[in-house]
Amino acid sequence: MKNKKTKGILAVTIPVLLLALSAAYLVYRLLSEKAYEEKWKDYHDCGLA
Repeated sequence: MKNKKTKGILAVTIPVLLLALSAAYLVYRLLSEKAYEEKWKDYHDCGLA
């Protein structure tokens, strides 16, 4: 009986954890891309980037 309970908990926990990690990665990528664009935006006008 304990084994079924553990499998049930894992069946819920693992997908929720994967979803949270995926969302965190997407937020990280968006913020990283925004910071990169902000860093190099002045160079777009002069043609160096």
